[in-house]
Amino acid sequence: MKFSKRIIGLTGLALAVAIVPGAIYMGSGTVGAANGDQLASIIANRAGTACASIDVDGNHSSVGVGIAFDGTKLLISCYSDNTITEINPANGAQIAVHTISGASSLGAMAWDAANSRLWACSGFTGVGLVNLSTNVFTPVFTSAGCFDGLAYDGVDNTIWSSHDVASTVEHYTAAGALLSVNSVSGKIGSCGSSGIAVGGAKLYLANNGCSQIFEASKDFSSSVLFASFARRLEDLECDDRTFAGAGKGAIWSIDAYDNVLNAWEIPLGQCGLGGQAPTPTPVPGDTPTPVPPTATPAPPTATPVPPTATPVPPTATPVPGGRGRMTGGGSIGNTGARHGFELHCNAATLPNRLEVNWGKGNKFHLESLTSASCTDDPGIVPNPPAAGFDTYTGKGGGRYNGAAGATAEWTFTDAGEPGKNDTATITIKDAGSNIVLSVSGKLQNGNQQAHKN
Repeated sequence: MKFSKRIIGLTGLALAVAIVPGAIYMGSGTVGAANGDQLASIIANRAGTACASIDVDGNHSSVGVGIAFDGTKLLISCYSDNTITEINPANGAQIAVHTISGASSLGAMAWDAANSRLWACSGFTGVGLVNLSTNVFTPVFTSAGCFDGLAYDGVDNTIWSSHDVASTVEHYTAAGALLSVNSVSGKIGSCGSSGIAVGGAKLYLANNGCSQIFEASKDFSSSVLFASFARRLEDLECDDRTFAGAGKGAIWSIDAYDNVLNAWEIPLGQCGLGGQAPTPTPVPGDTPTPVPPTATPAPPTATPVPPTATPVPPTATPVPGGRGRMTGGGSIGNTGARHGFELHCNAATLPNRLEVNWGKGNKFHLESLTSASCTDDPGIVPNPPAAGFDTYTGKGGGRYNGAAGATAEWTFTDAGEPGKNDTATITIKDAGSNIVLSVSGKLQNGNQQAHKN
């Protein structure tokens, strides 16, 4: 059987995990396993949707950021075709696919166990309910942003929400009345908030540009690093059922650009199903029955195309002092290439990350940023938010398919929300200076965002 290996970075633990579509890899038996360690990694079978895997690593060419758990099934959303796929948490097998009407750009989701219903984000700001019997989305209220993070809090029947790489987390009543706006600056690393899960008196917040999950108090007075994974961590969801037989609870995370779902260990009962208050009592008979996968992901067919333009005009204005950073990623035109990154305008400011995937398993991983330039093109309007620049040009060295000595050059632009006019130009050379990838175009799916700090 063909398989690939991915190194997974965790708090206090490093594991080499082989991932195969339709299989689960358990970490619960690892000596010293503890809060924040990886319990499982599965590749979800989203065959028949725009988020279907295109390789054995589970990568796809769309955007899928939403995840929920109804007590037996994982529910994951796809941005491009407004589908929600039911997934068996034991092995990643597909159970059913729902095409949702009344919604657009489906994002984050949250299960409401108190009322047995599914909350979801539509159109980046609309919070509403999805009826999986009729496959209809019904709007409830408009938020400041909910695409990446949505959580139901059963303790007080409220909703927490977060936009993509946001500087704040909003708290609402279930009817949509704003309760509070909470700054996360300096509390969850150097990236903004994305995914959210509620665990009793605590929140779990993912900052997708920095690949971290933080455990924070609901008043945001304290926070601590909970787990990390070298991908773009998006929406989160609690699960106190799947691993209860081993005496463990879990938080599931999802990445925007692949179908790899990870479960992170948490004390059983601390993160209750569907926003419920913590309970130390495991639920008997709660192990899902494995369902075999229904389809095999097809290999990618797109061929990289050469760059056609340089997004940075000669009249662009440099950002003084090298302040700021840019985060984001997505699919570049119809080339089949996908990227994710967090890069600072000052190359000496850390962290700086860039991952590029294309073709049949080709990968580039940035190890050192050697040149960085952030400029303001007067012809591009990236707001919101105002960052002082909209174009990032950089160079760096790294690994191509695991081999050292590769180099990359790129230009990324932020042309506003939701990212459909953002552009990316990337050229990658192997250790022998041979061009192995040269692509340029608008983002077919995804978003790039300039930040002023």
